Amino acid sequence: MFYSFRGKFKMKKRGNMKRVGIFGMILTLMLTVALALQTQSSAQACSYFKKVSMKKCAISLESKIFNYTGAAIMPNVKVEYNGQTLVQNKDFTVKYSKNINPGIGKVTVKGTGDYRSKQTLTFQIAQAPVNNEVHVNIYSGNDNADGFVVNSAVVNELTAENLIEKLKNIGSVANNVQVLGFEDNGSSLVLNLSQAFADDVSSTGTAGEYIKVGCVVNTFVEAFEAEQITILVNGAAWESGHSVYDAPLSKFEEESTDVEVNIYTGNNNADGFIVNPMFVSEVTPENLIQELQIVGAVATGVQVRGFRDMGTHLILDLSSEFASDVSSSGSAGEYIKVGCVVNTFLDAYNKSEIMITVEDQPWESGHAIYDNTLTRFN
Repeated sequence: MFYSFRGKFKMKKRGNMKRVGIFGMILTLMLTVALALQTQSSAQACSYFKKVSMKKCAISLESKIFNYTGAAIMPNVKVEYNGQTLVQNKDFTVKYSKNINPGIGKVTVKGTGDYRSKQTLTFQIAQAPVNNEVHVNIYSGNDNADGFVVNSAVVNELTAENLIEKLKNIGSVANNVQVLGFEDNGSSLVLNLSQAFADDVSSTGTAGEYIKVGCVVNTFVEAFEAEQITILVNGAAWESGHSVYDAPLSKFEEESTDVEVNIYTGNNNADGFIVNPMFVSEVTPENLIQELQIVGAVATGVQVRGFRDMGTHLILDLSSEFASDVSSSGSAGEYIKVGCVVNTFLDAYNKSEIMITVEDQPWESGHAIYDNTLTRFN
């Protein structure tokens, strides 16, 4: 019990007073905690604002333009603050987006540690430029005209026209040859050239023909990775005087297997001989007569009817056209025409004597009787 003002009133002590005390303690504790939390939050906020913003940093990419590669483009990022280079994954992190396909790629640089906020940079992914350049082998003949030389070259696009132009540049194809058409059927090609190609090939002899045709065949077959090629002239099969080109051709051998022979012709005064080195695929009487026909030493219609190598001498049997041609040429012309055949065969077979028969019989021209073996004509 206690007394109130001047003892006029008195009150009894009750249990509610205990509750007031407890509530007061709780309220005091709550105020203390709130004050502490407010102080901590203020400290954290103060710490955050003390960090350096990424927006105050100098951020650059190694490049702003990249070519499309099909893979993710991730340019290197450089971040500087007050002249100091920051360290990735310590001071900042990097995240890439839209960085594969052509367009605008993004780099997001976010501060960590002593740095805050983030900054986004962009870069361009450009479609890669189309490069059609192709490395090719352009063939030419060697110095002996019995094999090939492979010359490396680059064309800005793999076309028949570009290959022919490269072949012209090194003398393998005549300058006036034109491409009239071209077909690539995978394993086989069809190349259509102008008449100038056939004219040039026909004028070169068998060895030159092998090289000129082979240079075109090998260059095209390799460049287009084909197995064979058909060469047309003015859209059709053609012949050179040595060969008929009416079927596909495969790659020519690196070195010609042709055999060099001496083909004789008369000189301009018809009183002596000129030796013409030429090549034949094989030494046969038919091939020798054909070469003699090409240079005009034997009439076109002459055929080989038989041939024997007797060891000590040769026996060559020709058709009647040979006797007719020789008989019509006068004594000087006869000497040259018969001598061209005799000397060509003796050189080719390394013999000293040959007998020439016509229709399997000795014969006479009107100037001479040919019923025995003949030696070299001078």
